[in-house]
Amino acid sequence: MKKLLSVLFSTLQGGVRGGLLFVALLATTSLWAYDFQSGDLYYNITSNSVSYTVEVSDAVSSITSAIIPEDITYDGITYSVTSIGVDAFYGCSSLTSITIPNSVTSIGKRAFGYCSSLTSITIPNSVTSIGDEAFSLYALTSIVVESGNSIYDSRDNCNAIIKTATNKLIAGCTNTIIPNSVTSIGDYAFYNCSSLTSITIPNSVTSIGDHAFENCSSLTSVTIPNSVTSIGAWAFLYCESLTSITIPNSVTSIGDYAFYDCSSLTYPVYNANCFVYMPTSFEGDYTIPYGIYQIVGGAFRGCSSLTSVTIGESVTSIGERAFVGCSSLTSVTIGESVTNIGAWAFHYCESLTSITIPNSVTSIGDWAFYRCFNLSSVTIGESVTNISSSAFYDCFALDSITWNAKYYYITAEKENVPFINCCSQIRSFSFGEAVKYIPEYLCSGMNMLISITIPNSVTYIGKRAFENCSSLTSLTIPNSVTNMGDYAFRGCSSLTSIAIPNSVTYIGERTFENCSSLTSINIPNSVKSIGKGAFEGCVQLEKLTLGSAVKNIAANAFAGCNRLYHIYCYPTNPPVADQSSFSNYNVYLHVPCDYKEDYDLDIFWGNFKHIECIDSEDVSTNGVVITPSTNDVTITWPAEAGADTYTIVIKKGNEVFCTLTFNADGQLLNIAYAPGRDSNNHGAQYAEQAGNGYRFTVTGLEEGTHYAYNIDVRDAANKTIKSYSGEFTAESMTAVENITTNNANIQKILRDGQLLILRDGVEYTVMGQEL
Repeated sequence: MKKLLSVLFSTLQGGVRGGLLFVALLATTSLWAYDFQSGDLYYNITSNSVSYTVEVSDAVSSITSAIIPEDITYDGITYSVTSIGVDAFYGCSSLTSITIPNSVTSIGKRAFGYCSSLTSITIPNSVTSIGDEAFSLYALTSIVVESGNSIYDSRDNCNAIIKTATNKLIAGCTNTIIPNSVTSIGDYAFYNCSSLTSITIPNSVTSIGDHAFENCSSLTSVTIPNSVTSIGAWAFLYCESLTSITIPNSVTSIGDYAFYDCSSLTYPVYNANCFVYMPTSFEGDYTIPYGIYQIVGGAFRGCSSLTSVTIGESVTSIGERAFVGCSSLTSVTIGESVTNIGAWAFHYCESLTSITIPNSVTSIGDWAFYRCFNLSSVTIGESVTNISSSAFYDCFALDSITWNAKYYYITAEKENVPFINCCSQIRSFSFGEAVKYIPEYLCSGMNMLISITIPNSVTYIGKRAFENCSSLTSLTIPNSVTNMGDYAFRGCSSLTSIAIPNSVTYIGERTFENCSSLTSINIPNSVKSIGKGAFEGCVQLEKLTLGSAVKNIAANAFAGCNRLYHIYCYPTNPPVADQSSFSNYNVYLHVPCDYKEDYDLDIFWGNFKHIECIDSEDVSTNGVVITPSTNDVTITWPAEAGADTYTIVIKKGNEVFCTLTFNADGQLLNIAYAPGRDSNNHGAQYAEQAGNGYRFTVTGLEEGTHYAYNIDVRDAANKTIKSYSGEFTAESMTAVENITTNNANIQKILRDGQLLILRDGVEYTVMGQEL
């Protein structure tokens, strides 16, 4: 109960063996100090010259009744008592009455704090200053300001203190009636009024101060009038019994943590767009008016009964910890004006299952959705440029992400990726039509990821973007992509097929390294170079097609591809390669017939054991892939935006061999073959989905015969919006030898210069000319 006095002790100690050591010990001992005592009161001298003044600095803790004199004599000097100091009677729980003389002009902070037995007090007309929390933890039921006080008064049966210059209520007490003339409720006005159960705020009030109703633990409801424009920080902190509060359209500012730990709050209404929770019986249209512009830090922290939040169109930011600990929150709608979601904003909202970040949001702060354990679906708006790497930390149920961000970059390490901590459960990742770039590392390590959708808007796939997505089985890269970063698909060990678009000019370093389930790769004609280790470790790769533009193949590009048996190499000039580019040279290398000699004599390509010629490549340059066999052809063509039908015409010379029409769902609408062709059992067929397009096989071709094809894409008005055309030759096959054994029928076959074995109709490849 006394003021602190710090006493400094110094100890000098020396004398250690081998040298001299000086040790200074600084200690602080806490003592209560005052200038003098008179009766149960302690005083500090505030002026030792005329006029001589003192303040009441403390009181004996057991004091029950205090009469403060106007003046007091000490050491022969008479002092005027002009103030009651900070904490002067703080914690005097037995104090029941106090008399304050007209000489007192100020009452300090917390002067009567925790005087739990003090029920009434009279403020003399001389008082011109009252400090914050002067009457905290109010037991007061009556506060009277003497008439004649020009700064403060009490009126209209209001047992409170009003600062008359601003009509500001600065100290309240139980069951206070606020006069209609009061224009503001001051900081700490009802702080710790634990018995206060209700309050009526008149229409004259325009502001509610910081901590105004903090720890009013019995307060159950509050109606805030339309005149109020601001609610201070911590205004309703720890109002644990508060079950409803109505905040009008007029409110434009709400301070930090205004409703922190209002754990019973279930039906608040922010009519001004900050927060809306409507009852389940609500019917009809409801327009949320404008007003609130930000949800400040901790505004609804700990409101564990909240179940639904709608953040309206005037709100521009969600502050730090705004909804932290709202454990019953299952639904959040964020308005299109919000640009920032602060750190910890929805931390521990463990009932939240999905969240949509609107297009207006540009940043999501640290730990924003930390430990939202049941969050399974996230949609990212297109304007996001910054998401903290911890934003979704420990969201272990997260399995679906829709990414619409246009210009998001991750240029540091993998650990800075937003979803790195919860990537083990993510199964689906979709990119919206606005996305231009897939950031570096974004899906790296998502080893449960089985579905990726990349739209035509994407032009760049970042470094390591899908590295080690080991459950991914198929992927279509759209024709819009021109660049794939190094390691982009490294370690996608379940990837069985991938279509590289003809817009790509370079395949980066180790882009497909250890994609161990790939069996064939077509390098389109647009690709000019293949980076170091690009396909290294693709141990199941059997067939490789190199487009005609390939000029450089770096070291180890196909190292470890020991099952690679057929390479179709279409460049007319042998590409520059390294001896380590391939690890198996006992394969069939198929090259253009007119340039076979160049390959035979090349210092690198001449190492291949079997170099054979081919007439034309089977991969077209316009996005259509033609794969002919001896009596059929498989046509793969891209989907086209706005397409209604696709019509495929195949000609043999000038004769139409067949005409097929599909709708945009791939359903075969019409099929017509040349006279004499059997078209049975074709009418119910579909063009199967093939990545970002369709695939269909036409049967009944004549082996070794040259064909031309044309694909017309038409819209709903039957207007042609795109056409594809090209040529192909069906493969030729000659039986060399038939062998019949007791167990099998074996044929030795030569097809397009390649020796094969058919055992009971099953095809086997033979390396070399000898069985």
